[in-house]
Amino acid sequence: MAPCSTYEHAVRSPQTFRPESSPTSFVLPTWPACPHGHLDKHGITGDNGESIDHIEMFSAPVARDAHSRNFVLCPGGVYDRSPCGTGTSAKLACLAADKAWESGHTWIQESVIGSRFEGTYKRIDDRRIIPSITGTAYVYGETNLLHSPEDPFKAGRYGSHE
Repeated sequence: MAPCSTYEHAVRSPQTFRPESSPTSFVLPTWPACPHGHLDKHGITGDNGESIDHIEMFSAPVARDAHSRNFVLCPGGVYDRSPCGTGTSAKLACLAADKAWESGHTWIQESVIGSRFEGTYKRIDDRRIIPSITGTAYVYGETNLLHSPEDPFKAGRYGSHE
């Protein structure tokens, strides 16, 4: 259960995304330039001290029938605008470890753009589950985000810091 508690700490820090009223608006996180290294530096790791390579930030959903809304930072500074199969699987694993969601029940994960994945899980033993995720995601494009150190809007809003 410790990895999920660590995971919850990582995504519930005060620097996580907070969606506004619009289903497509969000504030980019104010993490350091390399959030993955930031977690390691502060001793926030997965099993056996392994680095956390996907960081899910979540909040209350916009849709009434969804259970959570998320944004996922992936390795290499990329992000997933879909609910993310990896993030939804991790969410189910943490909910199962915390005994906060029953095996076989459908969890609806909403993205910052309003798309949805549905997930269920089957428990294998006390520490492992097999998640089942359904939904559709599309490749929107490939891009490189460049941030100038002098840019006061580099994290998406004025006065943001590394």
